Amino acid sequence: MAGRLVDGLKDEYKRWKGNVEDLIELTRKTVGVNLISSGFVSYLGPYDLGFRNKIWSIDWMKKLSKTTIPYKDNIDPLTELVDNATIAEWSNQGLPDDRFSKENASIIEKCKRWPLIIDPQLQASKYLKSKFQEFVVTTFSDRQFELKVKNAIEQGKVLILENVQEELEPTLDPVLARAITKKGSNQFIKLGEDEVQYNPEFKLIMLSKLVNPHWKPEYAAQCTILNFIVTEDGLRDQLLGLVVREEKYELEEEKANLVKQQNEFIQKLNMFEKDLLLTLNNADLDKILDSDELVVKLEDTKENARLIAEAQIKAKETEKIIEESRKI
Repeated sequence: MAGRLVDGLKDEYKRWKGNVEDLIELTRKTVGVNLISSGFVSYLGPYDLGFRNKIWSIDWMKKLSKTTIPYKDNIDPLTELVDNATIAEWSNQGLPDDRFSKENASIIEKCKRWPLIIDPQLQASKYLKSKFQEFVVTTFSDRQFELKVKNAIEQGKVLILENVQEELEPTLDPVLARAITKKGSNQFIKLGEDEVQYNPEFKLIMLSKLVNPHWKPEYAAQCTILNFIVTEDGLRDQLLGLVVREEKYELEEEKANLVKQQNEFIQKLNMFEKDLLLTLNNADLDKILDSDELVVKLEDTKENARLIAEAQIKAKETEKIIEESRKI
């Protein structure tokens, strides 16, 4: 029992020591990472993939390198904003399988201003209607427009505003500006002549079919403008993804299962680690060798750490095979 306990603690010490070192380094470089990621979400939505890459990976990184701000060498805004499990979930919700669409979805996920999306091919519309379980669809020409907006705000639903042209309805100005007032424990927002109780779960998403809309400059300050227009490169990536998914379906399925397993293992590991630390903290040092529970928890934690490492290696190998299939 003493041998098992010492071995378990020794392995955990090595892993925790490595985790602490990684976290210290990550914390030190977080400022530069967050600077690039937040700039990406705030400013690069209206542009196509090539221009986005040029701005953040060349221009911004070059300027960042001339400062004293610490940052990682291999920054990628997409992987900094979301994890692989979230990206896999987007695919199941109907998001096209290309880098540009994934970047757009990450901006929608993280932006604080309501998204105003240029979507002539309706790919964003299809994805968003699949993503959200409950949503309200309306247009500015809808006779019940104000009623639907009011109900969505009060009930905390997702409001999808379609067919947006070059002018936004002035009624929406307080909503775009998030001009929320507090009265006691409740929040209210002005909508026309009425004050509507504001539910924090409310979301507004605006979609436009216009290919090249000329919006007022203030819209860029009020909204997160997002370009969802399918380019030739984006269409090629989407078609390659469809072909690979059809021809190598088992690989895509294996990749999705591995990502799911990784997340399950990580959740279990976090639970085991918290439980283990609590048990160690409360253990009677004079009777620690009599604690079968402690030894079992140590071994469970070690096993989950091993399973996570194996799943990560397999996922990378599968991803590599899929990428090679796309090239072929």
